Amino acid sequence: MSVYNGEKYISQAIESILNQTFKDFEFIIINDTSTDKSLNIIKSFKDSRIKIINNPQNIGLTKSLNLALKQAQGKYIIRMDADDISHKNRFKEQYKFMKKNPDISIAGSFMNIINEKGKIISINKVYTSFKIIKFILLFKNCILHSSIIARLKDIKKIGFYNEKYKYTQDLDLYSRAVNKNLKIVIIPKILVSSRIHQETISKKPESNKIQKYNRQKICINNINKYMNLSSKEKNILERSLWNQKITSLKELITSYNLIKKLKREFIKKEHPNHQEIKQINYETRKRTSGFWGFYLKNSHPKLYKTLKLIK
Repeated sequence: MSVYNGEKYISQAIESILNQTFKDFEFIIINDTSTDKSLNIIKSFKDSRIKIINNPQNIGLTKSLNLALKQAQGKYIIRMDADDISHKNRFKEQYKFMKKNPDISIAGSFMNIINEKGKIISINKVYTSFKIIKFILLFKNCILHSSIIARLKDIKKIGFYNEKYKYTQDLDLYSRAVNKNLKIVIIPKILVSSRIHQETISKKPESNKIQKYNRQKICINNINKYMNLSSKEKNILERSLWNQKITSLKELITSYNLIKKLKREFIKKEHPNHQEIKQINYETRKRTSGFWGFYLKNSHPKLYKTLKLIK
């Protein structure tokens, strides 16, 4: 776990780890030169499993995570954020799952989404299958970073986190893992609570902008593994999938055809089973169905507003 000025929630995060039913672990906490009371709060926990590393200067989350990975002694790595909560049976369930499934490199879980006060505002149950996750990663991140357990030897294989990414380092890690055919799945149990609050990266305009740019770049590279996209096609996909700025009927049709082609190429290369193909078809329809709305919003705003009123 890395923390920078996380005094508001860090006690709950640490307590949720120390109260695990599975007891045999080391808890590496990187204090990334916090200027609030975070370090004092960490030190207030008298538990021999806690190992504190104080960065001499602020280096950011990605580099801090790599620093922790290089210090880790365990066979498995479990990620935790300083504002989230691990349910008390998380370690036990994830350890048991990894022992039972030696072919799995990374496993996330279902999660509760909680607000600043810890109240559950939604439950996030995502796809569990490796091939579906691989397909979703062509478009977005579908695995909560603070829900994962990973084999340290497999993380070493892909060179830890890429330090050129200040944000979206998790999406990049998962993408490099699946591109090396390291299996990622989701355990179909709610094992963590992920907190949404005003200090969350996605709530800050500047960091959200960088995060969005990085996501587009990583996802386009993922898509390019299945299709040799031209610069024009990349541009159209970026504007249709993430920026919602389709400006002509021709672009709309091109976007639609590119996603359909991507689906066909993915199925041809990955050989998903019947149930997985149904899920891939659903995810494809979900993405292409919004293209008409983006097109009308940008090219025929009056008609778009009228249709919204009718709807």
